[in-house]
Amino acid sequence: MTRFAPIDLRPIRNARAATWDFERAAGAVNAWGNSFPAEDMPYGRPLWVGDLRFEIAQPDAAGIDHVELRDQSLRLPHMTATGIALLCFAEMGPRRFTVRIDGDGETRTLDLIAPGWMIAGQALPEERRFVATHLHYPGDDPAGYELRQLLPTAWAIARHVAPIRARQLYISGSPLVHILAISMLREIEDA
Repeated sequence: MTRFAPIDLRPIRNARAATWDFERAAGAVNAWGNSFPAEDMPYGRPLWVGDLRFEIAQPDAAGIDHVELRDQSLRLPHMTATGIALLCFAEMGPRRFTVRIDGDGETRTLDLIAPGWMIAGQALPEERRFVATHLHYPGDDPAGYELRQLLPTAWAIARHVAPIRARQLYISGSPLVHILAISMLREIEDA
């Protein structure tokens, strides 16, 4: 049975993906100021996307809630990892990035593709993606407006690896790729 170990991304978070209704003009996912609606985000609660479990931590006081890829590394809790799951999206179409799991002299490197973050219409139930109800789009009105023709979407990507005693996670630089959450697929070590 696959077990999930949500990883705390707060030490490396550096960007804002979601805005509340009253602050839509603060959107910063792309150059047009678009954002996910924060009202849709399951901050601080388990989120199942297909058969994968994630947790997105509460944003900080400035609204920083995710990782924009800029060559970050993060210490992992000691565990035997058998894979990784990422909840991510890319601006301007699909984008490549690399994750590397290091531990005890071993490395597992995965080349991944984050799909684009805008879709037309609702997700199919069997697809591994989190789809918001609308797009926050700043307009002439200080409150901005909603756009329902394109829906912001985060995709769940999972890859299995040969078991590794994971200690460190490295994420390559690819600034148009955004990660909302990471869960390690794992076996719990006995204490």
